[in-house]
Amino acid sequence: MSASLFDPLFAAIGQAYGTAARGAMTQIAIASGFAVSLCWPATSFLVERIGWRGACLTYAVLAAVVVAPLYAWAVPRAARAGVPEAATGADPAAGPPAPARLPGEHLLAATFTTAAMIMTAVSVQLPLLLQALGILGGTAVALTTLIGPSQVGVRVIELAFGRRAHPVWSLLMSSASVGLGLLLLATLPAAAWLAMILYGAGNGMRTVVRGTLPYALYGQRDYAAAMGRLARLPLLGQAVTPLACGYLAEWFGPVTLLHLMLAVALVNLGLSLLVVRHALRPAAGTA
Repeated sequence: MSASLFDPLFAAIGQAYGTAARGAMTQIAIASGFAVSLCWPATSFLVERIGWRGACLTYAVLAAVVVAPLYAWAVPRAARAGVPEAATGADPAAGPPAPARLPGEHLLAATFTTAAMIMTAVSVQLPLLLQALGILGGTAVALTTLIGPSQVGVRVIELAFGRRAHPVWSLLMSSASVGLGLLLLATLPAAAWLAMILYGAGNGMRTVVRGTLPYALYGQRDYAAAMGRLARLPLLGQAVTPLACGYLAEWFGPVTLLHLMLAVALVNLGLSLLVVRHALRPAAGTA
């Protein structure tokens, strides 16, 4: 599954488009922003008609027959050929230079990991959480469709106005919006619609930041290697989260699970603040 997520796609886009990569990443994120809004109703429909195994097989066929050929056709040739030596400034006789590692890389990886865990937990447990808060099943599915437009809306804003600002500020806004959305859901279920909008906006920005912030910190030459290292812990977190959430919901109930998710969101916000301070420190020192 990790081979078809945003991390390898952004690595290919960053390698192919260089300084124009941020806009390309945002445009791709805009196009995929309605996936959540389409996925929950479609999955609900498929499970009711052909069962959960049939739904999984349907998605597997779509991935193999539609998605994979589209990737093969659409990925720019420059991304497949690698970054030219002239672009990296390296001496061909000296061999490929070792990818750079920034002092705050582990902090950034931890921030991305907590954000990925929240996203995965919400993706898997959201209808159950909404129903546990007293919201009827049909209404719960309808509320989840608000996430997609929110994701797209914030990505359009990023495409129009975000290029002037350092991506680290988008990281902070994303963490704050997700945390506020979960806080509102936990304390005021009647405003679940607003919670979905806030969460969707934060999650939509997180997807873009996951590609644009490493590019801003590492540059084009080391971007693909950095994306691979930074994706390792988040992917492990995404793999563990569904099973852990299932057990926690069974043992302690969905409401307690929501409170734990909120706690992780607060940790993510704290880590984002540390990343902001760390990322802007060199600029402050040279000013």
